[in-house]
Amino acid sequence: GASAIIVFNLPTAVTNTTTGGYHYSFYVQDVDGLQIVAAAGDTIRVGSLVTAAAGNISSTVIGSCITLQCINTTEWVCESIIGSWVV
Repeated sequence: GASAIIVFNLPTAVTNTTTGGYHYSFYVQDVDGLQIVAAAGDTIRVGSLVTAAAGNISSTVIGSCITLQCINTTEWVCESIIGSWVV
C-alpha cells in the first residue's frame, strides 16, 4: 500500500476525429487516496463542477472509481463515477 496520496498527472488533452481523445479509468484501493491532475491549460469536469486550469480531483474513499475522457484540446470530462471525488 501507499504511504501518501498517489498523484497521477494527465497528459495534455487531445482530440482525434477518428477515435476521440485519451480515455483513463482510476480506482482507489488504499485510504491514502488518489489525486488526478490536469496538464497546464486543461480542466477536469465532474458533473456540473469543473476544476481551474491545471486543477485536480481526488478521492480517499476505497472503492471509488472514475473514468475520464478528453473531448477536445483543453477539457477532460467524467464518463462514469462511483464513490466520492472532490473537485
